[in-house]
Amino acid sequence: MTAQNKRKKCEKQRGSRTCGWGSPKKHRGAGNRGGRGNAGSGKKGQQKMSSFNTLHIKNIGGKGFINKTKKNISAINIGVLLAKLQSLKDLKLIEKKDEKIFIDLNKIGYDKLLGSGLIPNLKEKIEIKTKYYSKNSKEKIEQNPNLEFYKL
Repeated sequence: MTAQNKRKKCEKQRGSRTCGWGSPKKHRGAGNRGGRGNAGSGKKGQQKMSSFNTLHIKNIGGKGFINKTKKNISAINIGVLLAKLQSLKDLKLIEKKDEKIFIDLNKIGYDKLLGSGLIPNLKEKIEIKTKYYSKNSKEKIEQNPNLEFYKL
């Protein structure tokens, strides 16, 4: 019996057009698929993307970290606070005893008192309670005889 010569695979597949890859569409590069992964997601049709991408959410995977110990301090300027005085009275968020008005910033939803804004001429004495205050707000309150404040 004579030995047969083993032909290489590429030699055998000459003339078969697709060389064992099936349909000509299958054996192509990433360009045929529109790139690898999420590449070019802005240029593709919406139906080709995952449903996550259509939600328009930034940082789906998230970057960095959130500091759990950091406190978000909400602040209000003294000028804005005194301008809102009448509406706070109407909502009954401030108390009035004798000739004094008592404002508790914590009750209103603020933690810090800032010092910018004009202080109008006050007819009544006002006492403000706050957790935090700025240096500028402390100076303005000390200059005005009708204003006092206490730290909680």
